[in-house]
Amino acid sequence: MHLRDLLTIQQPLGPIRHETIMKRSGNGHHNTLIYETGLFHSVLDDNRPLIIGRRGSGKTAIVSALVARSSLEAHHNHPGDIYVLIDSWSQLDQLVEKVGLDARHSIGSDSDWSSLLAETVARHWARRLWMVIFDRLYSYCMEDDALRMALSPVVKYVEGRDVVPNDREITDELLNTKFRQIREVVLTYLKDTGKQCVIVIDSLDEYPILAPRFRRLIAGMLKFVNDLNSDFANVRVVCCIPEEIEPFFAAQASNYLKDLADPNVSRLRWRPIDLLRIVAERYRAFLSLYCDNDNAFLDKITRMDFARRRDLREFYLLVMPDTITSRLGRQEPAIAYILRHTQLLPREFLMIFDAAIVRSHKSNGSWRNIVAEEIVRAVEIKEPMLVNQVMQPYRTIYPELLRASQMMLPELSPICTLGDLDRVKARFGKACEHETEYPLHTLFEIGVIGYVDEQATGEFNERYEYGRFHFNSVKPITFANGRKYCVHPIFSGSWGLQRTDDRMKCVYPADVEEIPLEA
Repeated sequence: MHLRDLLTIQQPLGPIRHETIMKRSGNGHHNTLIYETGLFHSVLDDNRPLIIGRRGSGKTAIVSALVARSSLEAHHNHPGDIYVLIDSWSQLDQLVEKVGLDARHSIGSDSDWSSLLAETVARHWARRLWMVIFDRLYSYCMEDDALRMALSPVVKYVEGRDVVPNDREITDELLNTKFRQIREVVLTYLKDTGKQCVIVIDSLDEYPILAPRFRRLIAGMLKFVNDLNSDFANVRVVCCIPEEIEPFFAAQASNYLKDLADPNVSRLRWRPIDLLRIVAERYRAFLSLYCDNDNAFLDKITRMDFARRRDLREFYLLVMPDTITSRLGRQEPAIAYILRHTQLLPREFLMIFDAAIVRSHKSNGSWRNIVAEEIVRAVEIKEPMLVNQVMQPYRTIYPELLRASQMMLPELSPICTLGDLDRVKARFGKACEHETEYPLHTLFEIGVIGYVDEQATGEFNERYEYGRFHFNSVKPITFANGRKYCVHPIFSGSWGLQRTDDRMKCVYPADVEEIPLEA
């Protein structure tokens, strides 16, 4: 696999989905095109059981970085950890089906899922996932004779040999005893070799969270994840939860303060500077492949250290204009313009820069000069896709709310008052009362609307109103007279909201650096 297979003239910055990179590069290259920023290091080093982030925030890339780090340690003669990846829909679905059958046996024939205790489900999750560990170790044993000798009881157990003596009746108690014995063999092996066994669950993005069975199983899974990490020194679970469905997980948690408490959770909240570093690293790699006739330029950017803001700033000044003229005819910093049309997710930055690079090449024949007009056009073209990315996880949960939003919000200005919201509030409630009791609060959680933070200040107060959205706020939205509200720029642009503010101010996320490259 060569980088040219990933960084192409159609996609200069490579695939936006890390799953695609993994498939193209092969299982031995989990960390291809991953550049470990400060956020990556903090998540990897914290070793918390739950990783929560929005769709496109890099959960799968984090998993790949975990696996790659273990492989690197093994390469340097350190004991490589054992990773059990449950990273596809089919894998998780089969596992949930098995846990569900076990749970159904627990509650009898009446199928009253509400009577199922989280502690009971946690035991079923534990047994099923330990069986997954046994199966993974068995596959390793088939490739390593020494390991096969060391873990011969595991091999016999998986193959169904010598599970119980021939003269003994098979009972639940006997099977449970044998299961615990094999588990102890694995734990002893991990302790003696200094290895960790890590189960990674990364396939919850599209799970049917409204199904009664899944609700009860989730409560048990959360309890199991935290219990396993505290019960065993050499075995742990890392579970990636989409932030979009976190409220449903929280509602089902048997003990919210324990299962979803901060000490157990790493949150993927990106800083603009880290996202710009990722774009710069990929763009530099692309330029090294496709601008090989510009040696002076390549030598200059090759020597840059993007961990230093000064070098990162110099790189962007070399490849793109400092300012653009927006669709409103106003001049803005180019990076600030891109930034405010995102919700600070890696996928969004890659999509916009990718389009701007390709369009600029068609415009001026150069891969190394991004044209101002094409930055504006790239944002305009990608807005509907960015909107779809934000809304997609909610389409099965709030279909009527999202449909009503696209019909009613264009009646508002991007910056509006409580009175403006009240004019559409009643119609929202009528359209989706069976989906949510508080539609405006739900739109805030989705990332469609926010509120103007009058206390926030920035370098360009005459140009921007500073908005608090779900991705840059630690508090829920409240509605009160005298406060101003706002619609996120990708929705106001894609849905054609009309401005009524004479000052023509635009919405910019509060507490986010407007030009995050200054020294």
